[in-house]
Amino acid sequence: MAQWLLEQSTVVVLPEGGGEILTRELVYTGVTRAREFLSVIEPRPGLLGQAIGRQFKRASGLKAKLGS
Repeated sequence: MAQWLLEQSTVVVLPEGGGEILTRELVYTGVTRAREFLSVIEPRPGLLGQAIGRQFKRASGLKAKLGS
């Protein structure tokens, strides 16, 4: 799959359990693939809001290596 593959219609299905993998970045990736139509399937009320509120914490160590 191409990195910037866009589709006419996109369906984002959120997993019922959510979990830590369901983050703002993952939702953004799914949502931005739609050119015209987007459907979000939320099996549990509030799951989308939880995902948007959970941001991935990067742990590359680059900041420490640069001395910042």
